[in-house]
Amino acid sequence: MRSWSFWVLLIISAYTTWLLNSLENKPDSSATHKYRDLPDYTLKHFVTSKRDENGDYHYQLQAVDLYHYPVSDAELIEPYLIFYQKGKPSWYIRANQGQISVDGKLIYLPGKSVFWYHNAEGERLLSILVDDVILRPQAQTAETYADVHIYGQEGSITHARGMHADLGKQKLHLQSAVRAIYPTQTP
Repeated sequence: MRSWSFWVLLIISAYTTWLLNSLENKPDSSATHKYRDLPDYTLKHFVTSKRDENGDYHYQLQAVDLYHYPVSDAELIEPYLIFYQKGKPSWYIRANQGQISVDGKLIYLPGKSVFWYHNAEGERLLSILVDDVILRPQAQTAETYADVHIYGQEGSITHARGMHADLGKQKLHLQSAVRAIYPTQTP
């Protein structure tokens, strides 16, 4: 009888020791979750550039601040993008805030953004005011389903709902509710 109680006490003691060790070694998931919304690093006056196969600039991204998060998109404060054609700046984009996807392939600009286009001589030909834009910088495309307002050099104004822009090819596709106003020419 004594032998049997000894083995029961030994088994209970071993189980208790194992249980305590497993609880001590378990990471505190609440502490990890607590800090997941805090940036793991911050960059001030952030600038990055991408070049094409010829070594010419393809695009450049700047921001006053970049907040990098360990498990989600990076946040940009006052992002400014420049897209290049044949090594020369052509499209400029400015916003108050933005987010870069974890893989870096998408940039989301919530709220108001301003696009403007310059020709090879540096002359501004077009300005676009738009909300909630998704950019694909490598493909030089922009897309939105929100309202779009386009201002041409000669005073033309175009309003639309939704836009797909291939900035590399200087093509804009307005999706719906397109209304345009052109100034009259006097002889």
